[in-house]
Amino acid sequence: DGKVLRAKMRKQVYISLLFSMPLLWAMLSHISWLEFIYVPEILLNGYFQLITAGIVQFYIGRIFYEAAYHSLKKRVLGMDMLVVMGTTSAYLYSIYLLYQQEINPVMHPTYYFEISAFIITMVLIGNYIEHVAKERTGDALIELMNLGAKEARKRVNGEETMVSIDEVFVDDELIVLPSEKIPVDGVIIEGTTTLDESMITGESIPVEKQKGDPVIGATINQKERIVMKATKVGGDTLLAQIIQHVEEASSSKPPIQRIADKIASYFVPAVVSIALVNFFAQYFVLGLDFAPSF
Repeated sequence: DGKVLRAKMRKQVYISLLFSMPLLWAMLSHISWLEFIYVPEILLNGYFQLITAGIVQFYIGRIFYEAAYHSLKKRVLGMDMLVVMGTTSAYLYSIYLLYQQEINPVMHPTYYFEISAFIITMVLIGNYIEHVAKERTGDALIELMNLGAKEARKRVNGEETMVSIDEVFVDDELIVLPSEKIPVDGVIIEGTTTLDESMITGESIPVEKQKGDPVIGATINQKERIVMKATKVGGDTLLAQIIQHVEEASSSKPPIQRIADKIASYFVPAVVSIALVNFFAQYFVLGLDFAPSF
């Protein structure tokens, strides 16, 4: 269910933010022009950061590990793999620095726990926004579907019978009373009235209709009783065509996204390769220390 998933994702974002904000607060103490900001000592404690970031990294962030694992099984390096590699390396290296501080208490290392937590938090926020946008499209489709009439008053041999909209066929004569919806697309054969077509055309002013004028399914008859002949039913009606186009637009990827997906298939291996080459070049060739090389 979309609403259940949205609530779950929102909860993940809130938890991730709750445990990431103290790490961000602690990070501010390392910025020279923000030294005036008070940072509680507990926030600078390595073990506090280890636990706080660990909750985000392995409880909230497990979805990225699962996605990266499935990508590897398919021999695909996706963006989830970058998230996992970046956050895990920052988290594990921070544990190494914490261990070094235990060996040498005079050390005051700069941990990278906030990096692992905030990368996961920001990606979660992006995923949540994307999900909400897709859900709104789905809600719009449901609203469009609900616009259509569910029943129609069919006239057969002078007798009126209420039938399901699925039992309406082309050339059927349909009677529409005031305040009722036009069941399907058609043409008026008896009567004069005004129709509210705002749900289809966006025009708020009622439209005058008389014998011979076309009418659109889902619009509302406002004044008089009319008799119409069905010309388009089922998937051929204008409303059904609109719904179909919206469904196709929401399910298909735009050209820019297809290009981005293609680039991503090369981007991730390239980033990983450049990172490894950069590390080995700086550490073994240029002789830099492990920390800046890493």
